[in-house]
Amino acid sequence: MAGNPLHKPVIPRRSRSCSKTKKKFEPGSEYISIISEGEKEGHFDREDIYFDYWKEHEDKDLIKRSRSYWRANVPLGPDVPKEPEELLERAFELFFEYSEKESPEDQLRAFILALFLARKKVFIFRQEIMHNNCPAYLYEITDTEEVICLPVLKPTPEQIQEIQDELSREVGIVPTMS
Repeated sequence: MAGNPLHKPVIPRRSRSCSKTKKKFEPGSEYISIISEGEKEGHFDREDIYFDYWKEHEDKDLIKRSRSYWRANVPLGPDVPKEPEELLERAFELFFEYSEKESPEDQLRAFILALFLARKKVFIFRQEIMHNNCPAYLYEITDTEEVICLPVLKPTPEQIQEIQDELSREVGIVPTMS
């Protein structure tokens, strides 16, 4: 499906241990994630390396071959949500429902929910990349460390208002603009 901007790449979640030292990641550990092309189209390989190890053994060729990389910390523990948990869970469920559909309207709903979930720290923005010649955002899901890739969409102010109103009714947490 090359060239289809709705094609979702498969990016593995963070591994439980360093790919170089095999030492298990602990809460608060600093690491670097490196994403590179996988053997199958649309699939990526991921290496997670303790940052202290990386500083001493930096592999410039690995970075050069990579599609994306970032530095991060293993979460210390669950963040206390500012919204009631069931409302954030509903937004999370709706995000996946919309992101699995291919209609432009549903993809736009998923994009706006992703922005909301990133603001609430359910998703962590990692980086903007080019995927099939289109800009896309890489997000890591805080609880599972799964990485998702979304095409960057440019909604009109009218579309934003309409979707915010709809999601506000559906979820009850996305504020509408006055």
